[in-house]
Amino acid sequence: MLLRSIEIQDISPSESMQVAMEQQAAAERHRKAAETQAAGNKQAAVLEVEGIRQSTILKAEGIKQSTILKAEAEQEAAVRQAAAAVSLAEGTKRSNELLAEGIKAVDGQSALNYQLSKQYIEALALLFKSESNKVLIMPPELSQSMGNLINSSFVLGVTNGLDKKDKS
Repeated sequence: MLLRSIEIQDISPSESMQVAMEQQAAAERHRKAAETQAAGNKQAAVLEVEGIRQSTILKAEGIKQSTILKAEAEQEAAVRQAAAAVSLAEGTKRSNELLAEGIKAVDGQSALNYQLSKQYIEALALLFKSESNKVLIMPPELSQSMGNLINSSFVLGVTNGLDKKDKS
């Protein structure tokens, strides 16, 4: 007798075997799901940490750039202030030179009195405009300054008028 093949038509495992096989398949699915969940959580954590790192780097670069720009702006402002101070000093020097020349002229004293009186009155006007002043006291020199201003204006005006007539 020679047996060539065996054909099994129906295999029905026992109920306990079927329950065990189902439990094993369920356990395998749970294990794979847990692995997939863990891998996803790990990748999310890595990406979150990388995002925080990049954010920190960008913030630091922004602060650095802001500090550089602020320092450059302060330096430029200091340079402009220095240039303005030099310009003001040169203007004051030129003004003083012109005033000195004017004082030496025929009506130089009148021009000086006019300028001093005008500046005195302008300074008082600024003082009177101050919001902190509740009571205004008129200094006694004010009437003298007004007189000098009017007198100097008159003398300078008459002189300028005669100069124009002489040139005609």
